[in-house]
Amino acid sequence: MIDVDIIKAEPKIFIFKNLYTPEECDAILNSGITFEPALGYDGTTKKSIQSEWRTCHTHYDRENRFGLTDRNYKVVKPFFWFLDEFTTENLEEPQIQRYDVGQEFKPHEDFFTHPGIHEDPNDRIATLIVYLNDDFEGGETYFTKLDIRIVPKQGAALFFDYKYIFDLNMKTQHAGLPIISGQKWIATSWIRGKRYNSNEDPNNRL
Repeated sequence: MIDVDIIKAEPKIFIFKNLYTPEECDAILNSGITFEPALGYDGTTKKSIQSEWRTCHTHYDRENRFGLTDRNYKVVKPFFWFLDEFTTENLEEPQIQRYDVGQEFKPHEDFFTHPGIHEDPNDRIATLIVYLNDDFEGGETYFTKLDIRIVPKQGAALFFDYKYIFDLNMKTQHAGLPIISGQKWIATSWIRGKRYNSNEDPNNRL
């Protein structure tokens, strides 16, 4: 049975403490996958760009090589009972991310809709981050508006949602703090309000 810690009830911030086994995590770490520089989203140009705001490296698991989509879907599905239709296609393809020493993801929101600035008809509504290792220093996930710091533990997954009004959604602003030593590996699944196909997204926000 998965052990769950409720960090905050609204917005929901949960930790699934043993979602993946060390062997499952190590299989990804030792798989020999290749990486490319990670992209961030420019709210002004509405395009994905490379920037110093997000300095890690990413592998796009478009073929679902590690079965992350199916596994993660089963975990998050109960949170979205209110949607008329919620399938694996609501999950973006997983990103496996590697952070080297000094790399970070500065404070940001995972959703795109900002009233009066940009509206997204199929916005992200939640995030699931699987921590694939913990043999490093730094790299905590820090919720800047809530002063909540999550220390990565191998096999644990951080879930948080932002399906509320804008002010409450903004409380999920977070950062991946800089790595002091070692490497941090995570696998991230973003959840959309409707079915999502990255090939149909002109901005390629992945």
